Parts: sequence; C-alpha cells; structure tokens
Amino acid sequence: VRCVLETERLQPEGPYMLGGYCMGGTLAYETAQQLHRNGDKIALVALFETYNFSKIGKKSIFKQLHFYYQKILFHFLNFYILDTSNKWRFIKEKSLVAYGRKDVWLGSVLCKFGFCSNGQNRNSILLSTLWDTNDHAVITYEPKEFPGSVIQFIPKNDYAHHKSPDLNWDSLVQGGVEKHVIDVYPAGMLVEPFVKSTAEILNGCLHRTYKTISTPNE
Repeated sequence: VRCVLETERLQPEGPYMLGGYCMGGTLAYETAQQLHRNGDKIALVALFETYNFSKIGKKSIFKQLHFYYQKILFHFLNFYILDTSNKWRFIKEKSLVAYGRKDVWLGSVLCKFGFCSNGQNRNSILLSTLWDTNDHAVITYEPKEFPGSVIQFIPKNDYAHHKSPDLNWDSLVQGGVEKHVIDVYPAGMLVEPFVKSTAEILNGCLHRTYKTISTPNE
C-alpha cells in the first residue's frame, strides 16, 4: 500500500511504468497489481533477477551452503570476464557494497549468539532485523495472476534454486512474459560495465512502450 501511495504521489495517474531488482521486482509486481485494481493502466513492469520467490521454500543447511558457494563463484566469473580496467572498478564497487552491509552482518551475528538486546550495537541489530523481515516477506508473498504483461531480465546462468519452472512468471502473467537474457552472471547486470547492456535493452523497451501509449487508439 505504501508503494502505491508513493507512486501516486509522484505520478497522480497512469499509465505507469514500474520496475525493480530482486525483492524490488516483487514490490513492483504487487504495486502494479494494486494500481490495476484501482483502475489505473500499467504500461510496463520490468523485473530484474526477480522470480516467484514464494516457490523456493525453506532452504536446508546444504542448500544454503550451496547458495553461498554459487554466490562466490558468480562474483568471480563476473570479475573474470572483465578487462583489466573494469576489474578494478568491479572490485571497488563490490567492496563498497560489502562495507555498506557490515552493520547488517554484525547485527545478524549478534542475534544468532543471543545478543539481540545489546544496546551498544542497537543500529546493527535493527538493520539485521529489517533485513530478515524483508527476506521473510518476499518468500511468504503469494503473487496473484496479473492481467498485463511483464518484461523479465535474467542472467545467462543462475542459482540452482532459481532454475525451477515453479519460479517462472509465465503461469501468472496473462499478457505474457518477455524475457531478455543478459550476458552476465547473477548480481552483475546492474554493475558497470554490464549495466550498459541491460540499459540498452531496457531503453528499447521503454521507447516501444512510449510509442504505444502515445499513439491514439484507432
């Protein structure tokens, strides 16, 4: 509801073009649903590495370890395919992301060892709690059928648990799913220089959408 209110505050009426990455894509999908139910027109919904996460289910310890192994591997593969100048940029960007999440990880460790009431690290614990709450929300969210269409951006290879047909949007999106495979591994399509390929495809989709909504119905 909050996302809908913020969307309407920025743009009082449709047609709307929405998009999001990972969990942000789930928010975009549900925002599109609610706006549509309110009678607004949805011109575009773009999902970047976003799947029907409710079908993943609870991961065993083995699956969690496998996930982290794949995560490290995919970061390495994205790094490997870059030229020298972009390798340094990639390291810098990933280092900044890791540094920005240090408080979340600290809070997670403290809570796992029973220090959730530690006043000295209150901010870290709050951030960790918020992170866990968001994760829980996205895997318990049950998407409904959407009468429009969706544009999905996916990497050329993906996590094992993302390859299940159950995680696809095809059965839910009545207007069809337009899929674009980006020549990159997970967590790379919004990072320089890979983001240029993503932006080029998205730009084409936006231009096509603008042309569609600006052409009067005959």
